[in-house]
Amino acid sequence: MNNELSKKYEQNMVTTPIIDLLPRYLETHDNESNYRIERLMNIDGHEVAWMSFDFVDDESEADETINKTNIVECACAFAENVGWELNDKYGYIKKLAGTECAIKKQAIDIRHQEIRQEYITNGTLDEFEIVKKETIKAVILDLIDRSKAGEVLEANNGARFWGGYFYLQSVNKILNAGWNDIWLAVDEMCAEKIIHINGMVVEDYNEPKPKQRFEDEDKLPEAYIYKEKDDKIWALIHRPEFPEFDYGSALDAKNTYTALEASIAGLAHNEKLAKERAKEAALHPRGSYDRLYFQSFTEPNYHKGPLTVVVYEPSNDYQKKEFIVEAFLGDAVVPEIKKIKKYYNFELGNAEVDQENLNKLVDAWFPSNDI
Repeated sequence: MNNELSKKYEQNMVTTPIIDLLPRYLETHDNESNYRIERLMNIDGHEVAWMSFDFVDDESEADETINKTNIVECACAFAENVGWELNDKYGYIKKLAGTECAIKKQAIDIRHQEIRQEYITNGTLDEFEIVKKETIKAVILDLIDRSKAGEVLEANNGARFWGGYFYLQSVNKILNAGWNDIWLAVDEMCAEKIIHINGMVVEDYNEPKPKQRFEDEDKLPEAYIYKEKDDKIWALIHRPEFPEFDYGSALDAKNTYTALEASIAGLAHNEKLAKERAKEAALHPRGSYDRLYFQSFTEPNYHKGPLTVVVYEPSNDYQKKEFIVEAFLGDAVVPEIKKIKKYYNFELGNAEVDQENLNKLVDAWFPSNDI
């Protein structure tokens, strides 16, 4: 096991079997789900389980609709005060160890290598170096079928939350394929209306729908304040399509990107200005409105006044492959905006070339001094 990953969660190493943790977990969660362990991995004494459970769909018009859900969880997720806790304000909340356990990720890596071995055995990868694009397309379709059949391909259910099957990163991990090759195949599949890409999530093809918008100020929800740092404060307004999003649970579990994707956001070095920027973005949508949050920073001591920069990337394959960079100087509520091409040679959304180009853009735009 990777020693650095192991050290990160060493203090939360749970050696209790999952089957022994479930009674307390179900008792405190008011959960009548019938968890079934389909497969168990024991890595360094820590269990990771492929599990399924049934639940009743309360929103179904039928008297009772039973749904089967498949998940991958490790012992962390079910251990009290490790993967979850009872909070006086929010009740049950998830904790970081339950979603970010390094051993759970290692188990997914092992499963990815097993799938790769299956492709080697059945001949899928026989001519990979000759017909890369067609092989990648075939693998994407096979992984969609696996996901439809209930197979869990990733360490969390993020892709399913957004209505898709899996993240493209899983294709990269399973095939050890270069991103340029992956995107050549993906672009062709999108053009042929076989799949749709939402951020990095693979979905069934669908025609693009513009995000819902607020018509007037009276309908704006109250902004949720999230202090990422003392001088980096977010004001988050529920997007119209996510009116019930639970900020408390998401942010306590450090799911910052998920919270931002469900929000119209304002960022500043103080709460008042953050709220004003969120309100402006909600009432007067800009090009960033339909895009995904990528990264940001605040620099309150910039020599020309407090500086805030927020970068957005394409949210789907219909949008131009470019970053939108918004910069707020001083007390500005409306940003200055620049755009820069987005490249594909990245790992897990972090492109070295993209990052270098973004750094150069911002440095030239806002030099550290006037000399």
